[in-house]
Amino acid sequence: MNYEKLIIFRPLLSSTITQGWAENRACIDNRGRIYGIARGKKCPGQSFYQSVGLVGHNGYDISARTGEDIYHAATFAGWWRSEVDNMGGIGVDVVSNEPLFFAGTIPAEIKTTAIPHVQNGAVGFLHYVKMRYWHLHKAVGHERKAVTCGTVVGLAGNTGASSATHLHFAPKWCLKDGRSVANDNGFNGAFDPGPYYTHSVTAKYHSDNLTKTAIPLSPIEAKDMYATLSRLQMMIISLQKLRNML
Repeated sequence: MNYEKLIIFRPLLSSTITQGWAENRACIDNRGRIYGIARGKKCPGQSFYQSVGLVGHNGYDISARTGEDIYHAATFAGWWRSEVDNMGGIGVDVVSNEPLFFAGTIPAEIKTTAIPHVQNGAVGFLHYVKMRYWHLHKAVGHERKAVTCGTVVGLAGNTGASSATHLHFAPKWCLKDGRSVANDNGFNGAFDPGPYYTHSVTAKYHSDNLTKTAIPLSPIEAKDMYATLSRLQMMIISLQKLRNML
């Protein structure tokens, strides 16, 4: 049996990456507030990530407009789950229905949970993965909802440990039931999306024009989706979508 490989597209229309993998550009001031610094600069003390026990930023950040649609960006089909962290951050995980195939040596952090596998002559391993989308204004979906590439899973926001509206996203190692593993790898179980990521193509474009497999929102989800946005926010989002179509 051939298993799917991890492929990730851009999860929203906005396209400015504000912080990459393992960077330390989120600082904390003497009042405990988080603020960002330019590339090449250093925080006066520990970065926010170092203060919570991480080596550095455990994902990619893309600036966004409040209320902007967030799409499941990996090609794997999965199921939806939501969470609110202890700082008020609203997030969604999409857990893969099946383990994915990775070529190469099993990383030390998942030696006890990965399954060795040879696929089309390539030596590698199988492991479940979840895509994490964080700092949302609103989660869109319901627990265990089926999700495919291009399905809307939330609206962009500025909740939790965040200094401006943006999306944080990353793949994480997990078990079949969605529980994280390798939490002590320095990135709380996340791994670098870079080798699997295509920034120039959105998940919506991939779904609409190539696969046409995105699971649509239910009528209730669609009706409720933008209920918490102001008229101005709705207007900005509508203009952004229109500009993307031109």
